[in-house]
Amino acid sequence: MIIKYVFLAVCGILLQILHVLHSPLLMLFLNKDGYLPKIFSWFQTEDAPAIGDQMFADREMAWTKKYPTWLSNYLRGLFWAIRNPAYGYMAAYGITVDKITDYKSSGPEIDIGDGGYTLGEVTRTCKNNGVKYFDFKKAGKWNSNYGWMIQFGWSLNNIETATKGTNRRLCIDVRPRISLKVGGETSL
Repeated sequence: MIIKYVFLAVCGILLQILHVLHSPLLMLFLNKDGYLPKIFSWFQTEDAPAIGDQMFADREMAWTKKYPTWLSNYLRGLFWAIRNPAYGYMAAYGITVDKITDYKSSGPEIDIGDGGYTLGEVTRTCKNNGVKYFDFKKAGKWNSNYGWMIQFGWSLNNIETATKGTNRRLCIDVRPRISLKVGGETSL
């Protein structure tokens, strides 16, 4: 499984680089609802338009509201693409939950996200239809305003209770600077 992950991760990193470099051009193909054409679906999150979700628009891109809609959508799409490069690829090569066995976790979920942050380190493993998968995630603070997070493997948090048929994405996530201002610290 490690060899497969390394191959998929290298391809994913190349797609992420391509996505960031081509984002200014890709965003020219946005439709009126903020989605990219199906041919570019690997460059879009599956749970939001290519211009990001409403929380992203309100919190991080509020400064674009004074611009014309076409320019606001273009800028939101550009910044969302840089924030979530090749997300569709990561979902396509994730895990489709079927029969989860041998789930092990070294600790609770840690994260730096919209709802707050919980710092630490966690390693998870499981088998899905007899194939072993792993997840390593670590989050820390630089100072009182900013933190960092890394995650490698597949997103396995709470996978033992996931609904059959749901997808967990492949993870190659390095975030060197994340604002800690939103949500505050949560306890383990």
